[in-house]
Amino acid sequence: NFDLLQRSLDKSLAEKVDALLVLWPADGLGAGHALSKTVSLARKHQHFEDKAGQVLSSYGLEGVRAPLVVVAHVGQGDAADLRRA
Repeated sequence: NFDLLQRSLDKSLAEKVDALLVLWPADGLGAGHALSKTVSLARKHQHFEDKAGQVLSSYGLEGVRAPLVVVAHVGQGDAADLRRA
């Protein structure tokens, strides 16, 4: 079972959940938090491209309470990009 919740990124990163799915838009979600740093590093090493449908999984990410984090790139957020994600 799962619940879809709309929360701020900071609140989501602090939430005690089994897993966290983050929909990552083309313009990102800001800097200064663990998830942004991880995505930036993955991009630098070409493990997460800036296009809809790209997925990045992390386990035990420092600064994130959920043990498993999945980041799905949703491009511009239109219907076609969301389907790709």
